[in-house]
Amino acid sequence: MIKRWRQERGSVSTAIGVMIFLPILAFAMAAMRIVQMNGDVGSAARAGARAASLTYTPGDATEQTEDVVTDVLADRGVNCQSLVTTIVRIETGANGFIVPGSTILIEVTCDVDLSQSIIAGFPGTRTITVQAVSQVDNLRGGGVFEGAP
Repeated sequence: MIKRWRQERGSVSTAIGVMIFLPILAFAMAAMRIVQMNGDVGSAARAGARAASLTYTPGDATEQTEDVVTDVLADRGVNCQSLVTTIVRIETGANGFIVPGSTILIEVTCDVDLSQSIIAGFPGTRTITVQAVSQVDNLRGGGVFEGAP
C-alpha cells in the first residue's frame, strides 16, 4: 500500500511540474517572437533608409522606402495589420534634389496581431515603431541617371 502511494505521489508532482513549466515556456516563446519582430521591423527600416539615400528626389525616396520596407517585411514573414512608413527628415537643395552628404531619417510603424504571430489565441496587438538613418552618398555620378543633378 505504501509503495503504491509513493508511485502516485511521483506522478502528481510531475503533473504539477508540467503545469507550471508549460505557461513559462509559452511566455518565453512569446517574448522571443516579439523581440524577433522588433528586429525584423528594424532591418526593414534600415533597408528602407538605405534605398531612400540612393534616390535623387523626395518623391522617389518615399516610393523606394515604401517598396523596400514592404518587401523586407514580407520576406521575413511579418504580417502588419497597419504599416506606416514616413520620411522624418530629408534635406533638399534649391533645385529640389536630395543634397549629397546629408542624412535621411525614416520611421516605420507596424501593428502586429499577436494571435497569428506567436501562439494561437494570444490576445492583442503590438505596435512596433523603429527609426533608421542613412547618409546620402557624396559622389552621385552626376548626369548618369535621368533627373540627376
